[in-house]
Amino acid sequence: LSLGQAMQLTNILRDVGEDLRRGRLYLPRDLLDQFGVREADLHAGHVTPEYAALVQHLSGLAHHWYDEGRSGIPLLEGRARFGVAVAARLYRGILDELARHHCDNLNRRAVVSGKRKLWLTLQELDVQLTQSTLYPIDWAEKQYARLRAG
Repeated sequence: LSLGQAMQLTNILRDVGEDLRRGRLYLPRDLLDQFGVREADLHAGHVTPEYAALVQHLSGLAHHWYDEGRSGIPLLEGRARFGVAVAARLYRGILDELARHHCDNLNRRAVVSGKRKLWLTLQELDVQLTQSTLYPIDWAEKQYARLRAG
C-alpha cells in the first residue's frame, strides 16, 4: 500500500504543470492553504518559496512511503520482486529530478533520463543480487545461457 501511495504522489508531483494547463489541480486544498500557496501563482508558473516548501513536504512524505514500501518487496516472488523494486527506484528518481530543478514542476516535467534509468536499474540489480533474493539460481543460469547463445 505504501509503495502505491508513494508512486501515485510522485505522479501527481511530476504532472502538476501539465495538469494545471488541462484545468486540473490534484494538490490538496488544505495543504495549499497551510503553505500559503496561491493558485494564481501556480497558473502563472511561479515557483514561490511557499510552493517549493509544499513540494518538499509532499516529496518527503513520498520518500517516507517509499522507505516503508521497500520492506514488502522481499515478500514478492522471483521476477516480480525485481520489477517492483526497479519501478520504485525509478519513480523515486523522479523526486530527485524535481529537487534538482528546485521544485519546478510548473514549467517543466521532472523526468529521469534513459542513462539515469539504466544506472538506477543496475543499482537495484546490485542490491537484489547482494541480497541473493532476485531469482532462483536455475532460472538465472538459464537466462545467462540463453543470452550467451545469442
